[in-house]
Amino acid sequence: MPEQNPKLKDTVILFDRDQGISIFQNIRGYNNLTDDAEWLLERTPQKSRGFILRPISKDGQEGIWVGEYTHAGNQITRQDLIYNRNGSAMSKMISVLRGLLGLPRLRSDLLAREPLEEDRQDVERS
Repeated sequence: MPEQNPKLKDTVILFDRDQGISIFQNIRGYNNLTDDAEWLLERTPQKSRGFILRPISKDGQEGIWVGEYTHAGNQITRQDLIYNRNGSAMSKMISVLRGLLGLPRLRSDLLAREPLEEDRQDVERS
């Protein structure tokens, strides 16, 4: 079990195998990583299995929390705190992304675009 008491950032990204990516901003939960994630899973319909990312910090060090869930319920089955260089980079990237989006919830299917003409030509050549 990860050590507790990191400072929780207010953005949560849910990666669901079947439903895609959902970004939730301004999450003000129970100030507990597992409880907040399970609360969110209870309110997210049609989930299958996947993982959740949440930026965190502790003692001035940026990191990321990763929680895994399955279709068997609204429970986090595995979790980890990552404070290495990659965890710090992901945390900072999510903070920048949050500022650019400005949306309360964004689904990955809303980001889909039609292929450009040059994309189609590349596919036809291969």
